[in-house]
Amino acid sequence: MQRLMRWMITLPSLLLILPAIAGPLDLVDPDKVAEDPKVRLKLLQADFLTGKLTAIEGEEDAKTFTLEVMVKAQVVNQEAKRKMIEIQNAGVRTKDQGRIQQLVKEYADWQKKLYEVQEVPYVFELKSGKDLNVRRQKLPPKEEDGKTVAYTKDELAKLKGENAKLPGYTAEAKDLDKDIQVRVYLDKAKVKLPVIGAKAKPKEKKDEPEEPAMAMAYPVLTIMILPPPADSPLGNLGGGDPAPPMEAPEGKPDPKVRAKMLDAAYIDGKLSKCDVDDEHGLVLEVAGKVRVVNPEWKKKYEDFGRQYNDLLRAGKQNEANNLVGPIKEAQSKYYEVKEVTYEFPLEMPKEAKVRVEKLPPKEEDGKPVKYTADELAKAKGDDPKTPGYTASLKDLDKDVPVRVYLDRAKVKAMPKPKPGEEPSDEPVYYSVVVIMIKAPPPEGRAGLPGLGK
Repeated sequence: MQRLMRWMITLPSLLLILPAIAGPLDLVDPDKVAEDPKVRLKLLQADFLTGKLTAIEGEEDAKTFTLEVMVKAQVVNQEAKRKMIEIQNAGVRTKDQGRIQQLVKEYADWQKKLYEVQEVPYVFELKSGKDLNVRRQKLPPKEEDGKTVAYTKDELAKLKGENAKLPGYTAEAKDLDKDIQVRVYLDKAKVKLPVIGAKAKPKEKKDEPEEPAMAMAYPVLTIMILPPPADSPLGNLGGGDPAPPMEAPEGKPDPKVRAKMLDAAYIDGKLSKCDVDDEHGLVLEVAGKVRVVNPEWKKKYEDFGRQYNDLLRAGKQNEANNLVGPIKEAQSKYYEVKEVTYEFPLEMPKEAKVRVEKLPPKEEDGKPVKYTADELAKAKGDDPKTPGYTASLKDLDKDVPVRVYLDRAKVKAMPKPKPGEEPSDEPVYYSVVVIMIKAPPPEGRAGLPGLGK
């Protein structure tokens, strides 16, 4: 069976001599990210719209607003797509195995960057009359003798206004300003929802240009001023001192993730220890990822938050708004992803089966040929329902990628120490039913889409 493993390792090299089959990279590739009418309809059907005021015009009794709502959409990264096509073409032209392996790695790196998330602006024209309610989600901090103090119950009741059922606290139309974040409640009884697929008004004469569909101005009942940025991990920008930041795991294996792995039908990983002569000589290593706090950006985020709140207390709203961009940048980099290792000591009872995912290539007269039905049936062994084909313990080796099927009846979580007890040093072994050697990742031409077979 050692010969079997050698065949699997040399398989990519054999595939290199097969004719290259090049194919175009088939991707959804919009030149420009445009809004989706279905998304616009869904936004209008919601209880409220949340976005930024980009324009305010008119008098107190007849004002118009432009609201910009940002919606995330997944789009193709043009640079990544171009690079992948260039690498594909280079793979067709070269016969150098070292160069091909380098191209495969480059292709995989760019493939990870193929899709990116962009924010798409949805613009809504709004109108209001003298009955417009302007509210504020959070009150500005209250100070006495230079110290922040809480509002009294009577003060809060007064600030709620005559209609205490309305969300937030009283504000005035003059408090509305360009570039502030707001929550808009439309007059649903007067909102005419757009029809999906509606076309522009056709021209009546050949010489006349087509009339575009006019943007509808939606009637507004209430506009509530939000403290930007609304989704801050600090949780309190625009209202008092920043709250303690939400911490993430310290780059250690997460017990919940481990439990989820154990609950799956199988576990994919590699053997970090392989002593086949010992019943407990195998250790499965699984790579995982956790999100951790980036200390540098955490500090920047907290500093910007304090500056923002200080400016609000001083009544400098416009200067505070200038910090929204840096705050959002720090927010996007507040966490980083790190890799962690999950280890599972395995127990290999005598009845455990070793399998191989794919058979080595078969040749006759120096040419690859297919296995016959009888050969495949024989390779499946006595239990054809078991995944893969027959192999033996000696085919296992350190760093070999494997898929492990555990004995579900014997799987148990790591024991937790009782109060006052020290954690047990005794490892928990997971009993194996089937361990299947996975085919190594393809190299050379076989690793490039459209090349090889």
